[in-house]
Amino acid sequence: MTGAESYWVASTDDPGYPALDGELATQVAIVGAGIAGLTTALLLARAGVEVAVVEARTVGSGVTGHTTGKLTALQGLAYVRIESAHGEEAARRYAASQTAALELVFGLADELAVPCELERATDWVYALGRDEVDAVARAAAAARRAGLPVTLVRPLDAPFPAAAGLCLEGQGQLHARRYVLGLARELIRLGAPVHQGTRVLELEDAGGGRTLLHASGGTIRARHVVLATNAAITDDGLLFARAHPRRAYAVAAPVPEGAVEGMWINAGAPTRSLRTAPLEPGKRLLLLVGEGHRVGQSDDPGARYDALRSDLARWFPGAEPTYRWSTQDQYSVDSLPFVGRVGGAASRTYVATGFGGWGLTNGTLAGMVLSDAILGRGNEWGDLLDPERRSLVRAPARLARENANVAFRLLEGKLRSRPESPDDVPQGGGRVLDVDGRKVAVHRTEDGELHAVSAACTHMGCLLEWNAAERSWDCPCHGSRFDVTGDVLDGPATRPLEPVPLELPAARRR
Repeated sequence: MTGAESYWVASTDDPGYPALDGELATQVAIVGAGIAGLTTALLLARAGVEVAVVEARTVGSGVTGHTTGKLTALQGLAYVRIESAHGEEAARRYAASQTAALELVFGLADELAVPCELERATDWVYALGRDEVDAVARAAAAARRAGLPVTLVRPLDAPFPAAAGLCLEGQGQLHARRYVLGLARELIRLGAPVHQGTRVLELEDAGGGRTLLHASGGTIRARHVVLATNAAITDDGLLFARAHPRRAYAVAAPVPEGAVEGMWINAGAPTRSLRTAPLEPGKRLLLLVGEGHRVGQSDDPGARYDALRSDLARWFPGAEPTYRWSTQDQYSVDSLPFVGRVGGAASRTYVATGFGGWGLTNGTLAGMVLSDAILGRGNEWGDLLDPERRSLVRAPARLARENANVAFRLLEGKLRSRPESPDDVPQGGGRVLDVDGRKVAVHRTEDGELHAVSAACTHMGCLLEWNAAERSWDCPCHGSRFDVTGDVLDGPATRPLEPVPLELPAARRR
């Protein structure tokens, strides 16, 4: 196995776009170079709008580069949840929006000749065992009411224990990073700059209808700002209270061509999502994804990989994983994404978040909705996804649960007693220690070197938890993640953790 590296990222090269250096002025600044940010940018640039994109890491290496790569309007139990929260009409509109987004991806990939392994595929929601059969039947009924031409199949012929399933033909799968790299190349051709290695730290009202973005490497002055950063880096719209972050895990292994056809996701928990991707002649790369949990709230993330590997070996004997990785997404309290303006009617700041694990269609849809909003055009799905939509008042129980969870994690982290000595930190492990009245996150490398940083998340001060599987410090409140030296891996935090000196004799440092 190659280690904790996404196949989509490992199989593509860094495009080499420069970091921001100095000052930049533009009509629209787009923060985040995943599918949402780049689709928005491309649609605006094609309409003659001056646009610039900035990305904290490299193009397509965030959530888009760690996705399953499914393009589908079916989306598991989505229509059961949306219909329950918003009614049948909203579910029908959502289904139409996802289908439109899927077709836009096919259209752009063809027009731009992007070599992104885009294939038509049948999408399945299946019952992993008899306990999930009723959920499949409910999903089929809700999908039909939403206007999707699904077929319910029982019994089901599959290489894993699928008791029943519903399918939707004509969906898609692709190499998501290659696709967004193609969008970025077209942006460059149109004269729109793309800066990677540039993290936006904060937004400031610059007056005159302009926003000043303070970033690593310089500043950006823009009339409109789009935050396509998975977790929004602004408090506007109370998005932190309206969504929660979850992680999921993936293993990938070469299998013979034909070992499994189509795209699959089960109707219960834990999730088992499958698809294959082109590999070498006679082979496909099988992806098995699942084991989701709230960020910073799993005792043993490593066991998540073990569970996936166990099912992979049971269902596909002889398949040996060559890649494993994890990913993170935001889930809204009312089962619809948040796409649109935040901060009031006069604001020129827009967000795209809360995709609920279906970011390829919803990220594309976000580009359609946001570009129309900035161009002053109506969009038939804009009100459905509005971050300040009135329908949110229908989810008071979930809002209360999310906020109670955050309050508990914030208080529990501060009150829990911690070890005081770095001797309690094992090689390769991490612990939060009480050092002179301060919570300190300490990691010891395999060579014995210590890395000590503040254990308080730079977003809102929640105490971090050690993630042994990813070797990261994870925030259980809003999902920010940091590497062992304190650098930001995932937002909403924008600033690194402060280093903490440990006064230890040299002999005890190794």
